[in-house]
Amino acid sequence: MDGAPMNLTRAIAAAASRLFAPRTRWQGAVAVGLLSAALIVPWLGRKDILSADEGQRAYPPWEMLQSGDWLVPRLNGQPYLKKPPLLYWQIAPLYRAAGVNEWTARLPSALSGVALAIVVFLWASEFASLSAAAAAGVFTACNALIIIKSRESQLDVPMTLFIAGAQWANWRALQAMEAGRRGAWRPIFAAGLCLAIAHFYKFPIPYLFVMASWLGASMLLRRWRWMASGLWWLALALSVAPVAVWGWLAVRHAGWDWNRAAAYWGKEAALRMGEVTEINYGPPWFYLVLLIVCFIPWFLLYPALFTKAFARAQSHRRLAFVYVASGAVGSLVILSLMRAKEGEYMLGAVPLLNILLALSWEWLAGQSRPGAVAAGTPAAEHKPGAPRPRWVVRCVPRWLLAGGVGLYALAAWAVTPIYEGARNRKNSFRPIATQARALVDAGRRLILFDADNPALLFYLRRRVEESWHEENVAQRMKNDPAAIVMTNEKGLAALQSLRARDRHLAFHVLARSSPQVGLVLAELRRPSPPSGP
Repeated sequence: MDGAPMNLTRAIAAAASRLFAPRTRWQGAVAVGLLSAALIVPWLGRKDILSADEGQRAYPPWEMLQSGDWLVPRLNGQPYLKKPPLLYWQIAPLYRAAGVNEWTARLPSALSGVALAIVVFLWASEFASLSAAAAAGVFTACNALIIIKSRESQLDVPMTLFIAGAQWANWRALQAMEAGRRGAWRPIFAAGLCLAIAHFYKFPIPYLFVMASWLGASMLLRRWRWMASGLWWLALALSVAPVAVWGWLAVRHAGWDWNRAAAYWGKEAALRMGEVTEINYGPPWFYLVLLIVCFIPWFLLYPALFTKAFARAQSHRRLAFVYVASGAVGSLVILSLMRAKEGEYMLGAVPLLNILLALSWEWLAGQSRPGAVAAGTPAAEHKPGAPRPRWVVRCVPRWLLAGGVGLYALAAWAVTPIYEGARNRKNSFRPIATQARALVDAGRRLILFDADNPALLFYLRRRVEESWHEENVAQRMKNDPAAIVMTNEKGLAALQSLRARDRHLAFHVLARSSPQVGLVLAELRRPSPPSGP
């Protein structure tokens, strides 16, 4: 068994060289899709839902099925309108068809990761050689950030898929406008549709990446008429409409007034973009570090992007190069200027960066083989004896690709199962939630006290009473001596401190989670029966 992952790793690495030389466009798309699926899908349900963030995506679809309310997502019965509901609408039917579990919760995100690699390949193949397009697709499939987020029940990768679709469609529109062809309105409104779908996953961050590409290319190429295109601005405006309609209906259905809704969404926007917390803080160079860490080993291709020779080699696809580069650089600069920073924020730029790295690889491959001409590239760029940068190692294009794919295959098939198993043992809510469910099924009443983690709710799979005041919890448990309370160590200490005022408030611990989870299941200690004479 120990040799199986290594054998698979060697097989994938050996096949990697063939991945970068597809005979047809569709053959390349299938190969890239299969590679991406091989890295993302295996053991998709092995890891428990561990974080509150993932619980916020995996739990509301269960409530939708229980309540029949598909308009307003809810957490433990309370409206949860921080994010639009498209991901929940995708997960809920899977729960109904295949059961409520980690695998079904993560399947939409995993399939989006596979589709994203294919979309990047197909887009790049329209202006680069099939080999370079295949490299772009493989770099996307073998990207740490893409793989990690695709293996969680999260909004980010599905949103990125439709951001890439919008950028592809907009590029086609600019291509038509540059050539003076009619019909640019079709890709413009296709981009608007993709943007509307991306917006339905997550509020307005998709617009940053789409506008950075269009406006950046317009300014750098001095095509001011593109920037003033009424059709493009109309498509942008229309893309907001679906989420706006949903928001209006959801606020009315939840019984909120507009002041409450505005304060709710305003606080969320400030938290995500302007406020610095423990989980979203980073220095100005935060994303520069991720450009290396998340692109191992492909970051070795970055230096070529800054050479004059490489820039000259892109003259035959100037529009595509400027469009992709301006979108990647512009969006990352803006993200770096924001106070709040998280790795997932840069996902919309990852497809663009992978295309640039693929163009770098294509150019380096031609430079390391004097006289070789990459398909779709002017022969003048590969004249024998043409000067090459001193730092170009002739073997890099040959070993980098197979080695990189092998590295990610090893991580996906050998390292990930071990790592996720260790995390389950330390960080899972499942064991204590299972004990609590058994007691509730036996007829006992469960109260949550300062323990409303959505990952816990996912494993409880029921609406539970909540309280935020120890006196209230104590009173409820005195009224119902069979009740049990789920809280953290701090909450248990607060409950036990009440015994100084009421000697009957003695709590007995039924179960404790791991220290990392930090939850306690407790009941009131039953009074001892009176002793005999």
